[in-house]
Amino acid sequence: MPRLTRSLALTLTLTGACSPEPSTSTETDATTGTDTTTETAEPTTTAPSTTEPATTAGTDTAGSSTASSSDATDSDPSETDPSATDPSDTDPNPWMPECQADSDCQLVNNCCECSAHPAGDTIEPCDEQCDQPSCEAIGILEPTASCGIGVCRLGPAPCNVEDVACDTPPPECPGDEDRVPSVVDGCWGPCVPAFFCDALPDCADRCPSGMACVHDMFGGTPPHCEPLPEPCGVEPTCECVDPWLFDVCPGEGCLEQDGALVCFFFE
Repeated sequence: MPRLTRSLALTLTLTGACSPEPSTSTETDATTGTDTTTETAEPTTTAPSTTEPATTAGTDTAGSSTASSSDATDSDPSETDPSATDPSDTDPNPWMPECQADSDCQLVNNCCECSAHPAGDTIEPCDEQCDQPSCEAIGILEPTASCGIGVCRLGPAPCNVEDVACDTPPPECPGDEDRVPSVVDGCWGPCVPAFFCDALPDCADRCPSGMACVHDMFGGTPPHCEPLPEPCGVEPTCECVDPWLFDVCPGEGCLEQDGALVCFFFE
């Protein structure tokens, strides 16, 4: 009888240990804080991990935003700001026309020079002694200052052969420069440098470097030399003199021909 009781007690003990009782086991585990409690509580602890993708996505988005901000900061301002310009592209001393009218120029005619200057220029005193002023010495008997293509220059000397009414033959014009006879009072006058003349026979190498030979295709404006503005350099082009073209050569258009500028009218 004692053996049966012990065996029955052992069986009841084993049966109780193997029988699942969730509520009793959960309460016991929560109260004792045993290792079983940790294992049973794992689903509750890991459940919040289901939100980790959202948290990670938020972090990634912030990182992406930071990268974009950094990229924008490191970008070239000239690519994002249309007003940004390279300082080297700005000319600190842009060329400005010396004159708009003849009154903007002054004649300098002394023993040192025969030239035209902007009216506001200060002229250096000349201490040289001479028999006649420089302009008269080179054959310009009635010198003037005028404005042409935005540049002050000596007023053209009369040289148009069509104004000659006398029977006197033209004088020989010696010298290294290309000189031609001027016309005074309907007859031949002294020889003058060709680039001073208001009318030339043609444009064949008459004008020195820095000047343009200009004429009208239809003969309304005879060939003559015009000083080039500084931005034009030494090669005359229609594009360069376009702002002043009609001041020196009446017409509606311009073409370049044999180093000269030719004005013409559109039909």
